[in-house]
Amino acid sequence: MGFKNEKSKKIISVVLMVMVLNVGAFSFGSSAQAVSNSTVQLGAIPTAISTSSTQVLADGGQIYSYNIDNMTITCPVPPSGFSPLTATYAQLAEYAFPPRPKNNPSELALWNQEMSYYKATVKPNISAYTKKAGTASAMNYPGVDNSWAGYGDYYKSYSQPVNNWCAVQGDFVQPTNSSGTSGNSECSWVGLGGSLTGALSQAGTIMNNPDAYDGFYECMDAIGDDLYVNTSLKVSKSDKMHIYISYQSSNNLFNYYIADNSTGLASQNTITPKNNLGPFYAYDGSTAEWIDEMPSITDNLSNFGKISWANCQA
Repeated sequence: MGFKNEKSKKIISVVLMVMVLNVGAFSFGSSAQAVSNSTVQLGAIPTAISTSSTQVLADGGQIYSYNIDNMTITCPVPPSGFSPLTATYAQLAEYAFPPRPKNNPSELALWNQEMSYYKATVKPNISAYTKKAGTASAMNYPGVDNSWAGYGDYYKSYSQPVNNWCAVQGDFVQPTNSSGTSGNSECSWVGLGGSLTGALSQAGTIMNNPDAYDGFYECMDAIGDDLYVNTSLKVSKSDKMHIYISYQSSNNLFNYYIADNSTGLASQNTITPKNNLGPFYAYDGSTAEWIDEMPSITDNLSNFGKISWANCQA
């Protein structure tokens, strides 16, 4: 699905078994270790963001744009009846869908299966916050932490950053807050970066309170400035989720595709980050990861039981 890397693409099956405050690190072999995200704390409360502009396209689709702290967010919404299965490559890019694979029948079959669930894109009604962190710290890996569990493929060493991940995806079933109390939270996400420079881009779902589940995406740069966005995609427990992130260096663009395959609804989004501090300011391709964690230091980790990840590729 548009995965390019100095190394061969990996297809991974991950199962995370996590109980409240009983989360360990996992080792999955010599080339990948569990990773701990020590930089992202989603504790702030997002506020509603007004649309900066709306562009109506020739086919009736719309692109909603937002300018937040010198970063540009776009939320493209295709017209009614749009199908990614029959769309052109240009239309897929215009509406921020994962690209259709070329010359690889097995990848194309997986892409067709994922896109067959699509019914419509939710109209954006986003909330967001920015955070000035001053200095970003890289992930700690491998290790043991009481707030997360996950899998990551990371660089060998600072002198041998062999990875150059530009896309990552994964599927999971939305976990349930089985504790049933407020103040407990959990987020499941795929991500790029966070290990070499501290720059990290991630997308997934967040469980804020009992029976309150939202799609989200986030972009943190190498100095710790953070943009977090709650989408208008509402998710229910046990829904089947598909998450995709990519980065295009040619135009400094992150693409986020968050799809609820149970309802057929999706949220497509792009971020053009600030890019005035060099090539690694917003993008760090050293790591691709699949993480479940406690999103805020002020909350408790929900007792979500077991999460099985599938279709994990980078």
